Amino acid sequence: MPIPHPARPNPMASTAPASTHELLQHQDLWRARAGVAHAGPTAATGHAELDAQLPGHGWPLGRLGEILLAQIGQGEISLLLPLLAQRTRQGCPLVYVRPPFPPNVPALAAAGVDVQQLLLVLPRSEREALWAAEQLLASRVPSNVLIWAEHADERA
Repeated sequence: MPIPHPARPNPMASTAPASTHELLQHQDLWRARAGVAHAGPTAATGHAELDAQLPGHGWPLGRLGEILLAQIGQGEISLLLPLLAQRTRQGCPLVYVRPPFPPNVPALAAAGVDVQQLLLVLPRSEREALWAAEQLLASRVPSNVLIWAEHADERA
């Protein structure tokens, strides 16, 4: 059952892109091939070669990131482990939304992730998963939200 939230104005509503072309021109979108520096706070990835390639030399904090793979389950979590370990030790929850496989709790713990900060959200559909992720992000509680979405479009 959804938790009702009081209506609040959406600060992005007036600036929301109307088309994919407008979305792709948005100032907050960074493309690796463009090589343009990205303003804002970052956290080291824990992988020196990757840090050297990323704007700000790390993962952008407070922003959406996307990891594209040919197939889910090919190491996407291992890429994030150093950041997730650091952030969970700082008290930031780690939220898995609709993961394709159950979290490997022993591997997370061995990598330094505070598994007491792990929350698993298992919605029935991708649409509900997107809604859950939106609610988590709208809460403004500092957290690490990982969502697996296979059919999300640019608006999602």
